[in-house]
Order: sequence, then C-alpha cells, then structure tokens
Amino acid sequence: MRSASHETLVAYLREHGESHTLKALRLSLLSQGYAATAVEAACRSYLAENPKTYEEILTVRWSIRIFSLAVLAVVALLGLGVLLVGGCTDGYVRIMNGAVDHFNGDMKVALNLYFVLLVVFAGIVATVWYATGPRRPRKGS
Repeated sequence: MRSASHETLVAYLREHGESHTLKALRLSLLSQGYAATAVEAACRSYLAENPKTYEEILTVRWSIRIFSLAVLAVVALLGLGVLLVGGCTDGYVRIMNGAVDHFNGDMKVALNLYFVLLVVFAGIVATVWYATGPRRPRKGS
C-alpha cells in the first residue's frame, strides 16, 4: 500500500473536491493504493473543513433548474390560456359582426407573438440551466 501524509490526502481532496463527488475521490484514492483508514480520516477532515460538498451544491443547482422550468411552464400555460380565452371571446364578437377575415389575421399575429415570447422565455431558462451547471476546472489552472 502506498503511504502518504494525512495533509497530502486532504490537499488532494481540497484540490479536486469542487469538481468531483467525495465518493469518486474516495474511490480514486483507494484505487491508487492508499490505506482505507488514511483515506477515511482524510475524508472526515475534509468534510469538517468543507460542510458544503459537491453533492449539496449540485442539489441546489438542480433546484434552481427545476424552479426555472416550472416558471416557464406556468408562463406558457397562462399565455396560452389568455390567448385562447381572449381569442375565443373576440372571435365570437367578430364572427357575429361578420368580420371573420380580420379575426383570422389577428389570431395569426397573436399566435406569432405568443411563440416569440415562448422562445424568449425558453432562452432565459436555457441561460439559467447553463449558468447553474457544474464548472470543471480547466486543465493547467
């Protein structure tokens, strides 16, 4: 078995702890031949120093992603509901007044506007999704 000081193992965990799970780091150290007791002691020390592990940060990021998707879904459904209710009410009035062609043009404009807004909101969600993604350190830095 390889031997290393406690501080060396903790330094390894500090260096890679922001981009890998503690479980993966533990397995990596064990597969490199370090003693299981030394690895466990280093993991305990690392957790005492850094109570927020990669797994907890990842959970927060997924919560933000799910929340942004829920907001997009609510906005899309509300927009569709307003479009349909407003279109049906206005359409009924226009049909009764004999202005069917004008109504069809208005509905096309409203649908196009709805889809443009939906694309904008989807872009916002995609930006949030990207911004909350895990960041891997670049090689050489």
